[in-house]
Amino acid sequence: MPISRGCKFYLAIDFIIALIFGLIFLFLPEDFLIFINWGFFDPVAMRILGIAIISLGAGSLIAAFEDTWSEVRATMEMEVVWLLFGEITLIISHVFFLFPWEAWFIDVIMIVLLIGFIFFILKERE
Repeated sequence: MPISRGCKFYLAIDFIIALIFGLIFLFLPEDFLIFINWGFFDPVAMRILGIAIISLGAGSLIAAFEDTWSEVRATMEMEVVWLLFGEITLIISHVFFLFPWEAWFIDVIMIVLLIGFIFFILKERE
């Protein structure tokens, strides 16, 4: 069954968001952490996270050019797992490890992406 244009568009948007954050983490990790008021700084860990985010986004971009649900299913489900566990980790970090609340916008972006991926998984599987 072919995937919808909306799903393809959503995958492309995910790639763009991942690329933006991945490049920031890769090339401007210290500036970003200062922006969110986070005192801890490990440039290597931030750069590795940046590459991981870009890689996940690249998977979404590749999936956006596929035509059938069977070709994009694994990418969509992997994004849900990544976003779900990432958001759980952020919430735990906010509550127990003093991750700054100035970074709330990351939570919002991840929750919106998570909801969108779940929506399209349910819609495309019909």
